[in-house]
Amino acid sequence: MNATHTETADTASAGATILVAAASLIGGRDVQQDAHDWRITDNGYVVATVADGVGSVARSEVIAEAAARAAVAFGARPEYQDDPAHVIELARITMTLHGAHATSEISDVFYDHEFGDLDGSYPNTTIVVATAEAATGEIHVGWIGDCRAWVHLRDGRLIQLTSDHNEPWDPTRLTRSLVRGEPENAHWHPGANSAHRPRHVVLTSDGIHDVMSAAYIREVLLHAESPKQAATWLTEWAVRDAGRGADNATALVLELPETD
Repeated sequence: MNATHTETADTASAGATILVAAASLIGGRDVQQDAHDWRITDNGYVVATVADGVGSVARSEVIAEAAARAAVAFGARPEYQDDPAHVIELARITMTLHGAHATSEISDVFYDHEFGDLDGSYPNTTIVVATAEAATGEIHVGWIGDCRAWVHLRDGRLIQLTSDHNEPWDPTRLTRSLVRGEPENAHWHPGANSAHRPRHVVLTSDGIHDVMSAAYIREVLLHAESPKQAATWLTEWAVRDAGRGADNATALVLELPETD
């Protein structure tokens, strides 16, 4: 079934409201190997993640889901909210623990991941993690692989905060993933300039941004009436435009309050 799966949440933080929505489509694949999760913390942060299991390897969806859940659990802790790359490292470590405590049916998936490599023959995932503070508009992003994070500013600009960890001559070949390589951090500090305050933070799997240009994504954000509508449009239109070969497509959209 190629239905849109959407979720929404909101919270009041320091008199302001954060809105979060995600949508995911299986596209033309047999299995949905994208995963996403988020949490809104007591100190006014939202932590969110999108993971994209390696589609050519069976059971990568197990690794993607486990990594997404672990990343949000760690990212919600105050000591890690400004260092999501460290959160990804911690999520990587938990794969061993998952294998030790998982049912026999899937424990071998975590074992294969732990001893795998980048040659694509082991269950694996890419992941992006973002934390955003409602009061200041400060954003921290960590990533490994080719999931992306974008910030859509109140002056209308859309800025890609991540750079894909792929071979330049072969964009389908990963140079880093949860199995191997160092995650990176990127940060956005709007300062006193209100035009530089984020309106949206957007996380996408490659099923979105391999099909839709930055200009296309920006137009969606400008015209959508809510994060839910934006996430739904991004996934539905990416799958539509990709046609029969559409990849799994996932978009997670945060809308931050317009505060001084």
